[in-house]
Formats: sequence, C-alpha cells, structure tokens
Amino acid sequence: MLPELASWFTRAYTRLILRSPSLTVLVLVLVTLLLLKPALTFEQNMTRDIEVYLPEGEESTDLLLEVRKDWATDIIIIYIETRNANDPERFNDRVIHNITYVPTLKEIARLEQQIDQYGQSMDQDKYQADRGIQDDIIFTLSISTLIKEFNSTDARFIEATEGKVFGGLSVEQRDDELVNETGRYAIPSDQDRVDQIYAQTSGALQNFAIDTNGDGILDTAYIMFALKYSIGDNDARQAEIIANIQQVIDSRPSPARTEMTQTGLVVVLHEVTERLYEDLLAMLPISLIIVLGMMLWFHRNVFVIPVVLIPIFCALIWTLGLVRISGVVLTPKS
Repeated sequence: MLPELASWFTRAYTRLILRSPSLTVLVLVLVTLLLLKPALTFEQNMTRDIEVYLPEGEESTDLLLEVRKDWATDIIIIYIETRNANDPERFNDRVIHNITYVPTLKEIARLEQQIDQYGQSMDQDKYQADRGIQDDIIFTLSISTLIKEFNSTDARFIEATEGKVFGGLSVEQRDDELVNETGRYAIPSDQDRVDQIYAQTSGALQNFAIDTNGDGILDTAYIMFALKYSIGDNDARQAEIIANIQQVIDSRPSPARTEMTQTGLVVVLHEVTERLYEDLLAMLPISLIIVLGMMLWFHRNVFVIPVVLIPIFCALIWTLGLVRISGVVLTPKS
C-alpha cells in the first residue's frame, strides 16, 4: 500500500513540475526568500546552557534545574596574575609584586565594584546586596572580598554592642577613629593592616591566592562571579555580562598591576559556540567553491554553475530557516 502511494505521489508531483515549470520555480524562490531572514539568524538557536549536555530526565539534570532556581550554578572566573607570575627574576619584590599589595588589591576591588555594584559597593546603604535582582550577579568571591569582609568585622561588632548591657555591664558608646578608618567594607590603605588581616586569616585566604613559582610571593588569584539564571534569554544576558567584564578589564588605567583573563564554564561555552559559528560561516563559501570547482572539472561547462549553485543555496536556506523557525536547540555537538 505504501509503495503504491509513494509511487502515485511521485508521478503526480513530476507531472505538476513538468506541466508548470515556471510556477514551480517561482514558488520555490518565494519560499526561499521567506526563509532567508530566519536562516540568517539561526545562530540564536545555539544555546550555551550546560544542561543541554546532560541526559534529559536524569536525576542530575532535574537537580541542576531545581538548584538553579535559588542558587548560582553559572560561574565566571577572572584569573589574575601579578608580574611576578610570569617573570619572577625581574619582579621579585615580596611586597610590591604580591597579590596582597594594597594598590593591587584595590585594582581588583575596583573591578568587583564596577561589575557587582549591588554587593561590592562601599556604600552598603545605597547599594545593598540583592542576590542578582539588579545586575544578575548573585555574589562575588575573591581574596579582595574576604579582606574587605574581615576588615569590617570589628567595626560591625563594636557598632552592634555599643550602648548595650551584657550581664549587668554596659558597653560605652565612643567615636573610635581607628575603628572608623579600618572598619569599613573596603581594602585598607595601610599595608600593615592588610598584612595583619592576612596573617590572622591565612587559613581562609590561602585558597584564593597562591604562589605558582615557589619564590614565596603570592602571584596568582581569582575572582568568582556567580550569575543569576535569567529566564527567557539567559544566553544573551550572559553574553552582556561577559562583554561588560571584558570592557572593564580593558579600560583599567595603564599600566595595570595585574593581568586579568576571563575563564570558567560559562565563558568557555560562549567562546566555543561563537567560534563554531564563525568557522561555519567561513567554511560555507569554501565548500561551495570546492563543489563548483569539481563540477567545472568534470563538466567543462560554465553553465553548470547556476545548475549546481541554486539548488545548494536553496537547500541551505531551507534547512537553516526551518531550524530557526522550529526553535530546535543547537549545540556545538549538533
């Protein structure tokens, strides 16, 4: 039954084409033109979300989607190196070329404040941490943020206890200039204060700054930005954040004390997808040239070019256009 139906359909389709070839070509051209615009934007179907690489319906995938509702699963890492990391023989000052050098820490802190204003600003009353509601940055974590946190701990404790009574003893209210100076959520200007904080909390900070060349100077650190999942167009929002971070890195006053590079799973997935798209666009004309060259070699006739090129062009437009319209999710594996 099916073979007979297919045979009948083929004969009917062939008769229609032979009876009205001009109309057939016109219809195909119109459909191709209609699909041209979506075909040119098929890159929007390429996703950078990690869950597309996980098996659908598995417990790990469902857990990731559940956790993502309230917690950060997308991370951007800024890899930081001082000059000592790449040239320890020349840059070997144990203070100036150390990650814990005050100007270096302030350079890191400025970048954090520009990217995560609602979390890393010194004006915590005006820019309170909002778990990514305003800027899609849930939190920022680095040696800089921890030093700022430790620096403000004493002041917050004193502020919370001043004027209170504990076990019959009252805590006197006073204006302590030292506490006001060192107790802000900021990198202290005093190098001795920074060294004191690091010495007292080195166990907590040693995972955020390391010595990579064994000369006793902390030369490498990182900043971790945890991103909020944006329902709707998460890829576009992540791309904006990546571009913004790169713009801030590139616009630092010269000469910069550190070399900063974006990395992490989010950045890698975006770069792989963009590179794949660029390579695809580069390969398409090369493929067409090879096909045309082979056809000319075999047929020795220039009129073979439109005969070969038009069907390939139309088939490509139809394929990419239908993919874009259907909403099929593409990945670098597709």
